[in-house]
Amino acid sequence: MTGHQGAAPLSGHQAESRQAGLRRASLAILIVLLIQFALGISVNLYVTLPAAGHSEHSSWFGNGPLLALHAAFGMFLVLAAIFVLVRAIMARKVTLIVTSSAGLAAIIVAFFFGATFADKLTNGYSLGMAISFAVALACYIIGLFAVSAPRGAQSLQVRSAEVRHVDGGHEMIAEVTGGSEGRLIPTAGSLQRASAE
Repeated sequence: MTGHQGAAPLSGHQAESRQAGLRRASLAILIVLLIQFALGISVNLYVTLPAAGHSEHSSWFGNGPLLALHAAFGMFLVLAAIFVLVRAIMARKVTLIVTSSAGLAAIIVAFFFGATFADKLTNGYSLGMAISFAVALACYIIGLFAVSAPRGAQSLQVRSAEVRHVDGGHEMIAEVTGGSEGRLIPTAGSLQRASAE
């Protein structure tokens, strides 16, 4: 080997399969985020946390099913966001890697604000949790839009492809390297036939 070789290009089937998986994962995490938001509103309206010093103060699972479910969904969201980021990296989509990283960061920040709010009972932490949720939601909406864009609007996922043409009885190969334009080169078979003629 005489030079550095990059990662092998994805085949068209691999790229389409990973894109479909990313689309499903992005949609799923958006649904879970909306459920988590509804649970957060319900906790805010219907759950009263004990004051500091109480034995159940700041307990996520000792103050009713709504708060317990809200905390469980928060943990699940962190894992789901990591999963989406890994899928984006595997698919080698820069836009989705950026949006998934930002979404994961926003969910972690929201989790921190939520845990701190349960301990401090300060409205500022509740506001921080809501803002972080909004940022995460925006990130995954952008990601879902990007992964659902028409295939023709995206750059070719296959870095190189071969398209065979017949030119005056000679078999040619069009090399495509990431764009719609390419160059025709004769195949070994056509050169052999040409020399025999």
